[in-house]
Amino acid sequence: MSPGPAVPEALRNAALLVVDDAPTKRALVSAHLRRAGFHNITLAEDGLQALEALGQASFDLVLLDILMPGLDGFETCRALRRDPRWAELPVLAMTGLEESEERAEIFAAGATDLILKPIHQAELIARMVSHLHNRQLIRGLRDFAERTNAELAAARQMQEALLPGPALLAEMEARYGLRVASRFLPSAELAGDLWGLWPLDGARFGLFALDVVGHGTIAAINAFRLHTLFAQDRSARDEPGLFLEGLNRRLRPLFSTGQFATMFYAVLDVARDAIAYAAAGYTSPVLAGRGGTRLLDGSGLPLGISGSARYETRQATWRQGEALLLYSDALSEATTACGSLLGEEGVRDLCGAAFASGNGAHGMADALAQAASGAHGPADDLTLVCLLR
Repeated sequence: MSPGPAVPEALRNAALLVVDDAPTKRALVSAHLRRAGFHNITLAEDGLQALEALGQASFDLVLLDILMPGLDGFETCRALRRDPRWAELPVLAMTGLEESEERAEIFAAGATDLILKPIHQAELIARMVSHLHNRQLIRGLRDFAERTNAELAAARQMQEALLPGPALLAEMEARYGLRVASRFLPSAELAGDLWGLWPLDGARFGLFALDVVGHGTIAAINAFRLHTLFAQDRSARDEPGLFLEGLNRRLRPLFSTGQFATMFYAVLDVARDAIAYAAAGYTSPVLAGRGGTRLLDGSGLPLGISGSARYETRQATWRQGEALLLYSDALSEATTACGSLLGEEGVRDLCGAAFASGNGAHGMADALAQAASGAHGPADDLTLVCLLR
């Protein structure tokens, strides 16, 4: 007797369950498998024994006879598929049924594949190897997805830890007479958005918001880079234009071609009711108050494009009772009920209406987030920051 086809070494330890009511056929199939190189084989005489074996051990493939007394192959397969543990277990049906309707019933019961009797070893082993390879690939992909999701969740926690926490916000609110509300809604697991604030002296504090091009892992890594640069160099924090210029010079060598970030940075002075700010292609912030709403100038060359870029420090007033709103372009690029882009003018009108509602900083942030999200969530990373004096 020839040795038959050889099974790849990586598959020889696969756990196999052979189910057939005929002792001679069980022995024949088992012999075919052992000659091919399989050695982890369990035998069952009927469907009930098969289900009992499945409940006690883990298998990689089932060879299932269809026409058996008692619990036949159809009912065994249906019972197997009703259990989530075995939903993806390959089931190779062994049958003498040749009518197309009968074969269709086998697949409807949940069989992965079928092989006609009498069993030919070469065909049997070839089909088994194919299904076992697929099972290995699926397991590998699932393991990879689980590891990736765990790593992304950890990275997401790290990114959220970079945002101002409750303790800092409470300190800033008490120190400068503010109410601060923010919403941070990544469109993917990770975002390229970031915002933050820091005290400068008893009357002044710095505020920034940035948006790295793209979203996902690469954008988040570049946002981490920017945060690291903030921590490494605290110079010029009270001069917005110089601050952006220094940041841009350090950032340019770190970005690959096509990578850049838009940013807004302001020094807010509650003693002088003043804002000094500089921008690098960020969306135009909104100042809303009882006297109406107005846009600040967010124009400027994005960071990371040219190391020699210059940034102008601009001035604005910020009076008691007014709200300053920063937002990423996920809001200005949201669509209205008519299907048109909201745009910066639309954002300004929306901010005015939200301010007039009298719901405070958190109410304004909620209204803007709802406008950006629509029915399906924001199409891009969404950052909203509302500071109400």
